[in-house]
Amino acid sequence: MIITVTLNPAIDKTSYIDKLKINSLNRINKLKIEIGGKGINVSKTLKTLNEESICLGFIGGYTGNLIKEQLDLLDIKHSFTNVKENTRVNLKIFDNNFNLTEINEPGPIISIDDINDLTNKLETILKKDDILILSGSASSSIDTNIYQKLSKIAFLKQSTTILDADGELLANGLKGPISVLKPNKFELCTYLNLPLDTDNNTLLKLSKSLLNENLKLIVLSLGENGSFFIMENEIYKVDKIDTTIVSTVGAGDAMVAGIAYGLHNNLPLVETIKLSTACATASIKKEIGKPINLDEINKIKPLVKYYKL
Repeated sequence: MIITVTLNPAIDKTSYIDKLKINSLNRINKLKIEIGGKGINVSKTLKTLNEESICLGFIGGYTGNLIKEQLDLLDIKHSFTNVKENTRVNLKIFDNNFNLTEINEPGPIISIDDINDLTNKLETILKKDDILILSGSASSSIDTNIYQKLSKIAFLKQSTTILDADGELLANGLKGPISVLKPNKFELCTYLNLPLDTDNNTLLKLSKSLLNENLKLIVLSLGENGSFFIMENEIYKVDKIDTTIVSTVGAGDAMVAGIAYGLHNNLPLVETIKLSTACATASIKKEIGKPINLDEINKIKPLVKYYKL
């Protein structure tokens, strides 16, 4: 089983307008609404891959109920912890030049009892050889060591943990028994206190220094410049695939889904590289609100170019 944890899910509203005007009325030409949160996005891509998963995390109020209803329609299992306040609503605004403005709500207050409920559910659901995915942000009321705590539960269950987070959640998460880390360049440079224009050789050297007896794989996403799959004894550079970019929202989550699928099904590393890259590429080709297409993923896989350094 693959378990995704989304600590701060959301209803994502994407609005399309002609031009964003400050201190003025803006009329929306088109509006798309979908359920979001990085772990939930991962589960949606896993569903496309015909891989079962279960969503954990915190939801509340009518917006939380909408998330559950949509997951039910997608036939995705969930066992959320219900909290007192409403799940947040995030707004993305695109103008005619594809400039993006984002307005995100902070998320509900999470109590100690809520945290305990989540950890109890995780301890009950997790089994040996399961995959636990810890991804995304957390409400400000949650201690930033939460991913470290959850990864320790997975470690005791002999499960594999994938971490995809930033800031203090990443820094503290790495203090736990993480198995796979998937940062982008900005997140890794921030963690290592490096400028964003740091060269790849330096990033690879410092990434390898993070590997340990638990952390065996780092997948460093470089956006339009491809990615690196970094292990102790081998590194693969994956080239980008030339394609029309419709939206990059959720591309990293799609890549995580491909990695999780590969690990859970014991695929060879190169097959995991091809699948995860194809998932991310298929994601950026689709419109916001539309699911990733499995046929599209299968068409892209043979186009993935990679080489061993």
